Amino acid sequence: MNTIKMAKLFFVLTMCALVSTQPIETIVASNGGLLLNWTQVAFEAFLEWVKNGFGIDNSGTAESSHKVLIVTGGPYPKKTKIIDLKEDKLVCFLPDFPIQLAYGVGGIVDGEIPMICGGWNGRTIFKICYKLVDKTWKEAGILESGKTVEMGSGNIIINGSLLLSGGYAGSRSDKIQLMDSSSSTKELKEMPIAISGHCNVMLNSSHLLIIGGWDSNARSETLILDLVKEEWTNGPSMRAKTYLHGCTQMILGDKQIIWVTGGYDGSNLLQSTQYLEGLDQGWQSGIFRPLL
Repeated sequence: MNTIKMAKLFFVLTMCALVSTQPIETIVASNGGLLLNWTQVAFEAFLEWVKNGFGIDNSGTAESSHKVLIVTGGPYPKKTKIIDLKEDKLVCFLPDFPIQLAYGVGGIVDGEIPMICGGWNGRTIFKICYKLVDKTWKEAGILESGKTVEMGSGNIIINGSLLLSGGYAGSRSDKIQLMDSSSSTKELKEMPIAISGHCNVMLNSSHLLIIGGWDSNARSETLILDLVKEEWTNGPSMRAKTYLHGCTQMILGDKQIIWVTGGYDGSNLLQSTQYLEGLDQGWQSGIFRPLL
């Protein structure tokens, strides 16, 4: 691993950690399937800038993009626009989102369609999904569970369908399913525990890692789902508990690194980062810098 590149990345991650604790907005990056919730995740969008600036490969399967679609978020606007991280003067405004909401989840489904599901506006919990087709937001289906606030973030698309996991509405959910733009769903093996506010990362094409979240308290534990065998196992626990955090996976040199930053531990907003180089190596602490 390039030492200078790693040092620069750690420096940038300290800034990411400061940003990631702030309730900002929901964004979708057009890099082949990345939709991010800034109310829950400020981290990943900033990493798009990091990966472009430092020449870091993301996953080996999709090219990083410098164009980002921003949709709603706290404090519940309806605005939708595309920004270019390389050209700060380039902004393209799209039609407003149909409703005011935050804490939804989404992704680029069926290869090209942005879709956002769930969320709330401080008063109403939404079970509806919307998709952006021909520059118009259209209804894309209803989530039956109703526990559609703080579903797992991470922008996971599997076989063209959006991963919907956990969530909250009076109580937490252990359900996990895939949904496409036609509202067709496929149920996956239920999680061993009902949680919300967690973050999801694909370890590889057949294994999903669920990181942290909240059951009755913030969690440091992780869970691994084998999508082929539909079996759950425990992953390595993080060094610190966190909820409503950001996470992403990237390739540095020849190593796959999973990053977690920010969030809430039940008492405090976090400015810390943690990273995982391998399941057998355990989580390591990144740079911490408190808010000034």
